[in-house]
Amino acid sequence: MTFREYLNTLNQQKKILTIDDPVDPYLEAAEVVRQLNSPDLYPSAIHLRNLYQQQYSVIANLFAVQNCPLFSNLLWCEGRGLPVISAEDSFGVSLSTWLMSQNFAPRCDDFQTFKGYDRIGLSDLPILKYWPEDAGAYFSQCVTIVQALDGTVHCGIYRLQKHDNGRLTLHCHPGSVTADICRSYHDQGRAMPIALVAGVAPSLLGAALLPLEVEVDTFSFAGWLEGRPLQCCKGAVTGLPIPIDFEFMMEGFVEQGVTLLDGPHGNYRGYYTDPVPCPVIEVKEVLARKDAICPVTVVGPPPTESYAMIQLCQPYLQLRLMWQFCWVSGVKWIEGAEYNRAFVVQVKHPPTIDQQNELLACHLVCGAQLVVFIGQEIDLHRPELIVWRCFNSPWTNAARKIGSTLVLDASKGYGRKMLSSKTALKERVRHRLDQMKENNVL
Repeated sequence: MTFREYLNTLNQQKKILTIDDPVDPYLEAAEVVRQLNSPDLYPSAIHLRNLYQQQYSVIANLFAVQNCPLFSNLLWCEGRGLPVISAEDSFGVSLSTWLMSQNFAPRCDDFQTFKGYDRIGLSDLPILKYWPEDAGAYFSQCVTIVQALDGTVHCGIYRLQKHDNGRLTLHCHPGSVTADICRSYHDQGRAMPIALVAGVAPSLLGAALLPLEVEVDTFSFAGWLEGRPLQCCKGAVTGLPIPIDFEFMMEGFVEQGVTLLDGPHGNYRGYYTDPVPCPVIEVKEVLARKDAICPVTVVGPPPTESYAMIQLCQPYLQLRLMWQFCWVSGVKWIEGAEYNRAFVVQVKHPPTIDQQNELLACHLVCGAQLVVFIGQEIDLHRPELIVWRCFNSPWTNAARKIGSTLVLDASKGYGRKMLSSKTALKERVRHRLDQMKENNVL
């Protein structure tokens, strides 16, 4: 599914609200989206087609629409799981090796001129300023493409603040895969090639959102999600693989030791960030589709698209933890605390302290602010029952702090016998009630 095919799907479902009135990209566009960002008003993507003094348009809330079809064609939603691995294997390495064996690597043509695209300047791009005290306008939904020194390609989504007509700052947190790859180039005294694409296939955007390990090639993972290898072309400036279908594309280099202050910017916590020095991207080439539409994410407190997008990572998080830890039966983010990595883990049996510690050390969990363990008897999708179980467990035994993580084990009674009906009685009553429903008594 290409970006335009995704837009067509939303159009057919009447999930795009188009606004043709002129809108100022400086603060006004973001405010329009915020005030319309309510399921009671328009559970839709919002296409601002007429930005002041801009050739191109923007579309927001693409992945926050009701019943978002972003992953509707992705294979994990169709019951196709990751490869079975043995307990002694490293999951990331096994996934990487398996992807290579399945030939999901992108099909990458040699250097060529992208057809149907115009060469433009950075100043021609529709970049929004979102909050009054933001340091400047920035790209909020570009997929960054970098290549590790071993050839593995990694993609991510980071804030890209515009500083002038040729430079952007790359705001990636220390410890992220992109930051580690950037440091490896700098350690060798080399500039890091980088490509930035907006308006790409949902499978590539989805793969870029996920916390994949450095060993896992993002393009190959996106190919697995899509069910076929992605078609790419080598960028003329960087030689990086670039999907042949996009709305905007930029190529450039992250220069060694050059930084500029990024921020402050309003973010998902509801506050402005502190300004921090970030690596600088020297943009060398910019391409755009003739009628390009730039996807944007208006970041702020929920409900916003940024929270909806991180929710899209939950199926992957659950799948990975269930594969890696056989005693885990389900995982769910705590709504509103997704960016704080707070979640509930449903278990088949009460985990031992060693089992809990092993899970807490996993890269998908490490650094979480809160991890709650619940048993099979609690419905993972009923928050009120989870809260009830948490606050009715013996806290002196159930709660502990591991580093920065508060761990609450509400999966057992700690010496107290839990309430449970007799199995035969439950089945007999369930059968009788089903009969009463069939006879319209209930």
